[in-house]
Amino acid sequence: EMTAAMREVSQAASAATSAVEDASRAAHAVRGAVDSLAESTGQIDGVVKTVSSISDQTRLLALNATIEAARAGAAGKGFAVVAEEVKSLADETTAATGEIGDKLAQLAANSEEVREAVLRIDEMLRRVEESQTSIAAAIEEQNATIVEITRSATKVADATAGLRTDVSSCVAATDRARDSLDRSRAQMDVMEQATTAQQKAVVAMAPDVAVHPLRAAVTAHA
Repeated sequence: EMTAAMREVSQAASAATSAVEDASRAAHAVRGAVDSLAESTGQIDGVVKTVSSISDQTRLLALNATIEAARAGAAGKGFAVVAEEVKSLADETTAATGEIGDKLAQLAANSEEVREAVLRIDEMLRRVEESQTSIAAAIEEQNATIVEITRSATKVADATAGLRTDVSSCVAATDRARDSLDRSRAQMDVMEQATTAQQKAVVAMAPDVAVHPLRAAVTAHA
C-alpha cells in the first residue's frame, strides 16, 4: 500500500512537473510576444515622430504661404485660403500624432508591466520546478526505503518460519521423550511388581529356613 501510494504521488509530481514545463514554455512565448510588441511600439513611435516632423514642416510652409499670399494682395487671397486649410490640417495632424504618441507611451508602459509580470511568473515556475525535482528525489528515496523495509520484513518472515519449524521439532522431540519416559516408568512398575512377587514366593517356600546372608543381600539389592 505504501508503494502504491508513493507511486501515485510520483505520478502526480510528474504531472505537475509537465504542467510547470508547459506553463514555463507559455511564459517564454508571452515574453517573446511582449518583446515583439515593445519593438513594434518603438517602430510605430518612430513613424509617429516622422509624421509629427512632417506636420511641423507643413505648418511652417503654410505660414510662409500665408505671408507670401498677403504680399501678393488680392491676387493671393485664394492661395491664402488654401494655405490656411493646409495649416489647419497640419495642426490636426500634430494633435493626432500627439495623441498617438501618448497611446504608444501607455502601451509601452503596459507592455513593460506585462513583461515584468511574465518574468516574475517565470521565476515562480522555476522555483516550482526545483521543488518538484526535490519532491521527485524524496519520492525515489522513499521508494528505496520501502524496498529495503520489504526486504527486511521478508527476511524476518523467513527467520520466523524457520524458528517455528525448529520449535515444532523441539515439541515433537519432547513428546517422544515423554512417551519414552512413560514407557520406562511402566516397565519399572512391572519389574517392581515382579520382584515383590518373587520375594513373597521365596518367603512362602522357606518360612522356617534361615535366610543366607548372600540371599538377603540379593533380596535387598532387588
